[in-house]
Amino acid sequence: MFAEQHELEAYTTSIFHKYALAQKTRLSQTVTAVEWQQVEKQWKITVNDKQILYAKFVINASGPLSTPVTPKINGQDKFKGVSFHTNDWDHSIDLNDKNVAIMGSGASAAQVIPAIIDRVKTLHVFQRTPHWVLPRWDIVFKPWQRKLLKHKWVYATLRWLIYWLLEFRILGFKYSRRILNILGTRPAKKHLQQQIQDQSQLKAFQL
Repeated sequence: MFAEQHELEAYTTSIFHKYALAQKTRLSQTVTAVEWQQVEKQWKITVNDKQILYAKFVINASGPLSTPVTPKINGQDKFKGVSFHTNDWDHSIDLNDKNVAIMGSGASAAQVIPAIIDRVKTLHVFQRTPHWVLPRWDIVFKPWQRKLLKHKWVYATLRWLIYWLLEFRILGFKYSRRILNILGTRPAKKHLQQQIQDQSQLKAFQL
């Protein structure tokens, strides 16, 4: 149900090759000015304070979180280990059998923690406010299901169902504590108890 990193990378790469986007892409450029030309009905774009480009459309997709911000922590200069921001992941670091600490429990941590938990020696997560963690309905589509999803109406129906099932949660998050308890708290507690039980069984098996 959820595409993994290598699948997303492969898809993006295939799109770049299919539409020859690599030849039309400029990296490490700074847009310093964008002006609408009323007469010509086009955008005048200044790049690196000197180069001028013209375009019919301009889409600002830089993203507010594209630049990582690392907070200052008392005693950080005394830390002798390796540290980096998840947005600037250091692939040269081997996490296998290492003592790892993650600061924060946001979207990045939610992806990193499950991916490395079985590889590291110990994992500590520092957070200000604990999150409720709901089980993720993730499945691998069977061949016959994939054939069905090739039909646009089946694919569109599935997307519609997923969208509204997730959007329905807004009733609890914004309007009703009771609905929030049904949709969030109860499933989260049940999921947590199952995780604790699984870990206990695993430890007993190892002993």
